[in-house]
Amino acid sequence: MENFVAFGVSKDFYSLIERLDCVCTIIAFCDNNNKFWGQYLMGDERICVNPKALINNKDVTVLIMAERESSICAIEKQCNEYELKHIRVKQFLDSITLLPTECYWPQNIQKKRIHKFIELLVHGTTECNFHCDYCYVWRKQEFNHETQTSDFSPRQIRQALSLEKLGGPCHINACALGETLLSKDIAELTFELLQEGHYMSLITNGTVTAKIDEILEFPAIYLERMFFKLSFHYAELKRTKLLDRFWKNVNKIQNSPCSYSIEITPDDRILDQIDEIKKEFQAHADGAMPHITFTRDGNREGMDLLSDLSLDEYKEKWKVFASDLFDLKCNLYKRKITEFCYAGNWSYRINVVNGNLQSCYKQPLCGTVFEENQKALPQLTVGCHCNLDYCFNNHAFLAWGDSPEIKCTNYLSVRDRVSNRGKHWIKQSYAAAMSQKLYDNNFQYHNRWGDYTKLYEMKRRPALILFNSPDYTNLGDHAIALAEREFFTQNFPERDFIEISCEQYIKENLLIKQVIQNDDILLLNGGGYIGSLWLWLEDLTRNIIDSFPDNRIIVLPQTIYFERNSLGENEKIELVKAVNKHKDITLMLRDEKSYNLANELFSESIDKLLVPDFALSLSCDYNFDRQGCLLCFRDDKEMSNIDILKIKEYLMENGFSVSKISTISEEEVTLDNRKNRVNGLLNKFSHSKLVVTDRLHAMIFCVITRTPCVAFDNLSGKISGTYHQWIEGLPWIHLCNQVDDFHTVLLNISDKHIDKENDIVGNGFEKIKTYIKEKYEL
Repeated sequence: MENFVAFGVSKDFYSLIERLDCVCTIIAFCDNNNKFWGQYLMGDERICVNPKALINNKDVTVLIMAERESSICAIEKQCNEYELKHIRVKQFLDSITLLPTECYWPQNIQKKRIHKFIELLVHGTTECNFHCDYCYVWRKQEFNHETQTSDFSPRQIRQALSLEKLGGPCHINACALGETLLSKDIAELTFELLQEGHYMSLITNGTVTAKIDEILEFPAIYLERMFFKLSFHYAELKRTKLLDRFWKNVNKIQNSPCSYSIEITPDDRILDQIDEIKKEFQAHADGAMPHITFTRDGNREGMDLLSDLSLDEYKEKWKVFASDLFDLKCNLYKRKITEFCYAGNWSYRINVVNGNLQSCYKQPLCGTVFEENQKALPQLTVGCHCNLDYCFNNHAFLAWGDSPEIKCTNYLSVRDRVSNRGKHWIKQSYAAAMSQKLYDNNFQYHNRWGDYTKLYEMKRRPALILFNSPDYTNLGDHAIALAEREFFTQNFPERDFIEISCEQYIKENLLIKQVIQNDDILLLNGGGYIGSLWLWLEDLTRNIIDSFPDNRIIVLPQTIYFERNSLGENEKIELVKAVNKHKDITLMLRDEKSYNLANELFSESIDKLLVPDFALSLSCDYNFDRQGCLLCFRDDKEMSNIDILKIKEYLMENGFSVSKISTISEEEVTLDNRKNRVNGLLNKFSHSKLVVTDRLHAMIFCVITRTPCVAFDNLSGKISGTYHQWIEGLPWIHLCNQVDDFHTVLLNISDKHIDKENDIVGNGFEKIKTYIKEKYEL
């Protein structure tokens, strides 16, 4: 059987892989972006590799997954250089018979992504078999020999920290006030959290052999997500004569599927033993040196350095170990964090004794993880209000990526070492997790998405929730969402209106499923993405319909288009299956062709409405002096075959100054800046004397701004469908079938009567309002 490697992580990558997996064998992925290397992109055992790893591999064929022609050509050139067989995915799809495929990738890709960093405080355990001079616990409060783990059972703790409640797998770091492995139920708790699917880390001095042996008996599939953070307390290991035991336990861990790291607290008292320590690691760790942490004085308010040396002297003494952990702590020592921090959303401190929850150090307690009916942890983001003098545990919170603005090394680099024989302390499965950043795996809403926290409020009122809200740069889709927001907030003020972006749903679908209420009405953003052209958006639509079987759903005005090939036929089958099995779904279509297709495909019991594109409800000023002609043409898979140069030449011959414009923004467009971005584009249309386009929303923007427009149909026919259904009677908008007719159409365009109201469109929106009010008794 032929083996394939999928090259290029594009928008449709996950959708295509899910479909291809049914008909061929894809053994790995590759991409030129190194942030994907070593990652399990589909949540299974396949990893993404550096393309160079494939050089001269005669046993695989590369499937080129890129979308843009320029990217495809670049990958083809690369494959030729590497002497790799290759084929474009579109060609491959056309050559095979696809099978119907259910859509689960939005959930599956989360299985090996870290969603939160949890500091699990085992504060009921204060017993320790060591008595280190620099220990900030005993220096502050003394040990009292307690070994309690929690007031709750390991199974109850697991339920309180379920994948659903936390939004997916987390890196959970358990640390006692004493020796963690002396905690009564720590092995049982570790097993439960591993079985739940989390990545588990235990901080230990490495000498409690019985507990280490017990953990190492866990199934290998769990141990791949097990990490021991071993503290090398050299003076105490020698005093207690446990040095040999420590290294024997390290050897056991090394020979297991577990990962580990060894670090030293750089105490002044062992400065004269540095060379001795290095020899110890040469002999027992095959030359892999320990990481170096930072001593801090827990008795001082500012967590100052616990050393008689100056900071510069301290750095100079301990830099000999070349530890990324030490370098990070030195670089961020006493640096006040003023950047926005997502602690309290992406990370928490949890006292496992009683479940008390805290967003971060010196932040107020915010309830407990054991509260009844708590579907998700409260969102209490620290933001720009850090109460610490500096982030003294920056090697965890900042290395994991709590603050996206602070670019620093990842958690893997502060934990891993490589021996002389090339053995890593952190093994592949855990390395893939540790190399991630929380800001890649979670939705960054600060100054971008003002609706975010509304969704997660504990006692919010029933809402109209708009899914598939655009967070990409297509201003046509943003115009739709903007108009939808205005329509629903104006006509249904008794309900909250909340938008969930596409990226947010992909990254947080488990959490979102937890917090959607049965009385929420779910809306799917309008547009032209249902069908086989835009697979990732089609997949989100199907996935949402499937994930919320008990909610009322309205698919807002759409164009439906399926290609006449195997892919198109399969997509049709799966969409029909998803829609027909839902209990209460309404389909709104924006053109007659789509409306007729919906009536043909879907059950008679499903309501179907022929209504306008919501962007047609927008209004703006248009009484400006107008100059020149704007050309607005697609350059994607929906593009028409129009000879743009011929059009441009004709316009210039007739005295028009011509410039290009796009409805695709060059800047980021989000919920918070959407209105300004859309209005800015409408303003440009308002100042133009003529627009020639094959983009639906360029034509719609001309309707709104009363700008004379010649429109050519695109691949899916949505321009002609919208034109004939809603705006054919407007004298300043004309549809042109081919370039040869352009000059005739142009002569017939009129800029008169631009104040004419479009009653057909207005009646369409009244129809929507009446339907929703009557059906849902709002």
